[in-house]
Amino acid sequence: MTQPWDIDDIIACFTLVPPDISFLGSNDPHNHLGKALLLKFFQHEGRFPARASERPSAIIDYVAQQLRLPPEVLREYQWDGRTIKEHRRQIRALLGFHPATVADQKALRMWLIHEVLPDEHRPAYLEQLAYQHLRRRDIEPPTTGRMARLVTSALHQYEQSFFVATATRLPEPVKVHLRQLALQPHLAENLR
Repeated sequence: MTQPWDIDDIIACFTLVPPDISFLGSNDPHNHLGKALLLKFFQHEGRFPARASERPSAIIDYVAQQLRLPPEVLREYQWDGRTIKEHRRQIRALLGFHPATVADQKALRMWLIHEVLPDEHRPAYLEQLAYQHLRRRDIEPPTTGRMARLVTSALHQYEQSFFVATATRLPEPVKVHLRQLALQPHLAENLR
């Protein structure tokens, strides 16, 4: 969520509607604002924020204003611990999501290998497609670091399979010449 936000975008994406307000219930001010921000972020992104920079002050101010709270109360919100874990659990339950399991991550890797990588190889774009895929299936994605490793692993696995498949199609004389070339590094240098 690094896009520049104008007021129209903020209003469209972060306005608390009556069902949101009802869901929030009553909490201490800092927990009320923290829970509201998590809810709206998840509704917009299909995941929870991974770092403070993903919570722009303009969005915090707007959500706090709707709750009639000073935005400064958010400093007291614990971004790790039992309260946020409970808020996340409640939000996932409300929206029908579940955290990505090992099986979900394996299925995502296979989807990337078989459905996406034959046509797309840019890691940043692959990550975007992976996030979209999980969101369509109501799965909360793994951490950003884990997602990057998953995409890198899928890309590596796809490349290895591609190289093996390509090598098996080469005629034997071509394979012999390639092996000879690999054994003579000075020849390879001259070809550059």
